[in-house]
Amino acid sequence: MFGLPPTVVGGSALIACSFLALMWGMSGKRERNDATDRLGVGPVNLRERQLDRSVGDRVLGPAVDSMGRRFRRWTPAGVVGDIESRLMMAGRSARQVERILTTKVVGGIVGVMAAWMLAPGASGFMKVVAILAPPFMGYMQPDIRLKSLASARQEVIQNSLAGALDQITISVEAGLGFDVALLRYAEAGKGPLAEELARTLQDVRLGATRLESFKQLLARTDSPDLR
Repeated sequence: MFGLPPTVVGGSALIACSFLALMWGMSGKRERNDATDRLGVGPVNLRERQLDRSVGDRVLGPAVDSMGRRFRRWTPAGVVGDIESRLMMAGRSARQVERILTTKVVGGIVGVMAAWMLAPGASGFMKVVAILAPPFMGYMQPDIRLKSLASARQEVIQNSLAGALDQITISVEAGLGFDVALLRYAEAGKGPLAEELARTLQDVRLGATRLESFKQLLARTDSPDLR
C-alpha cells in the first residue's frame, strides 16, 4: 500500500486501533450528571437516557464491562484503588474502572502484536526496544492519559479557588448562610470547582453529614489550598 512495507502499515493500523480504544476508554459522563440523576432532577426517561449514550457505549459497553469485571478480580486492590482515585480527580465516574482495565489489556495486546511485526526488522539494542516498548506503552497509555486529565482538572480547581472564595465571602457578608453561599456559587459558577461544590451539597441533601461530605470533596481533589 503506497509503497510502504507491510510491517509499517500493520504497525500503524495497530497503533490507530489502540488510540481509538484509548479515547473510548477515557470517554464518559461527568460525575455531576450521576449526582443529578440520583437527586431525581427533572423527569427521568430511560429510553432517552439510553439513546443519549454513544454507539460504542450501547454496543461495546456490556461486553467491555463483562471483561473488565474479570480483569478487576485479577488486579491488585492497590492498583484498582489508584485508578478509582484518579478517575474521581479527573471528574469521571469511579465505575469506569472496568473500562480502564480493559483498555489497558487491549493496549498491551496491541503492543505485543506491534512488537511481533516490528522486531524482525530491528537488530541489537533497537530489537530489544522494539520488543519491550510497544507492549509497555500500550498497557500504560491509559494510566498516562488518565493522570494527565486528572492533573489538568486539579490545576483548574486550584486556579479557580481564589475567585470562588471571594464570591462566597461576599455572599456571607451580605447575610447569607455558608451553605447558601456555597449553593449560590455552585449554581452560578462554571468549571470543575463549581461542579465539586454542587456535588458536595447534593451529598448533604441526600443524607450525608457535612463532615463526611467535605471529606469526600477532599478525596476527589488534590488542592492544598482547598484542604
